[in-house]
Amino acid sequence: MPRLIAIILMILCAAASAAALDCYLVTPEGVPLSGARVTVIGRGDSIVADSEGRFVLDPVPEPPFVLFVARSDGVALRPVTVAVVPTDGPLMVHVAPAGETVTVVSGVVPDLELPPAVASTVMGRGDLDQRLPAQLFQTL
Repeated sequence: MPRLIAIILMILCAAASAAALDCYLVTPEGVPLSGARVTVIGRGDSIVADSEGRFVLDPVPEPPFVLFVARSDGVALRPVTVAVVPTDGPLMVHVAPAGETVTVVSGVVPDLELPPAVASTVMGRGDLDQRLPAQLFQTL
């Protein structure tokens, strides 16, 4: 009887470890992205990648799902859509910058008689480099 219980516990442990997915964040140059914060869109939690860019998704979301990645300095990267989860080996998540320009659209003041398109501002990379925002909300 104790042997049967041990076998059942081993099967449950193997099933629990299979529910997790090892992932690695890699830049376009192939360098691991350490300290980045990863969020699965639709989930409330976030995960921080270790020094090798490794993080674990547990439980594994049903594909397709989208990963939102922010570097350790708060800079947001382009969201990554995962269509297929690998059956053998880790998931390599290749991240890239979000883009060269940022368009911010603010709310419209009720008493202004301007079309909504007038309320947008386009900032180039040079403007962002000059202001050096530390967090994403400071950029927006």
